[in-house]
Amino acid sequence: MVFSDLFFLFVFLPLFALLYLLAARRDRHDSLLLDSPQQAYKNHVLILFSLIFYAWGEPVYVFLMLGCVVFNYLIGITIDRSPVPRFFLILGILGNLAVLGTFKYADFIAHTLNAWGIPVSAPGIALPIGISFYTFQSMSYLIDVYRKDAPAQYRFGRLLLYVSMFPQLVA
Repeated sequence: MVFSDLFFLFVFLPLFALLYLLAARRDRHDSLLLDSPQQAYKNHVLILFSLIFYAWGEPVYVFLMLGCVVFNYLIGITIDRSPVPRFFLILGILGNLAVLGTFKYADFIAHTLNAWGIPVSAPGIALPIGISFYTFQSMSYLIDVYRKDAPAQYRFGRLLLYVSMFPQLVA
């Protein structure tokens, strides 16, 4: 789904705005995913619509993004608690680059090897929308946690919202 799509403009966005405004009126106790009672419903609506927006093009890639968020969530907490945070920062960055490299450069590497006479079949993996954005967003989070510029997120929903928020995914 793109921002100029009529479905986005006349169905998705108005429905999101309506539910977001209704969620803003709710007063709720602390959430399991997010820690501010005033923001809990609004953030749940943002997460839900972000995942729907991302899944619109190819639903299977939502699981890739969720897997990346889980990976970075665990690495961020480990960096925060570890006596050797640099090791886990490097591990996190290499993990993120491995995912990005697999999807972005697998075909290029296969074609290059074929040109050099090394027979390798190109995997033909489709490039997930926004993978560069959320991969670099995740790496910036890990670097900020390592440098103590930002706290590690101990609430999964906060990191999920940071990485997946739909207005920035296709920007």
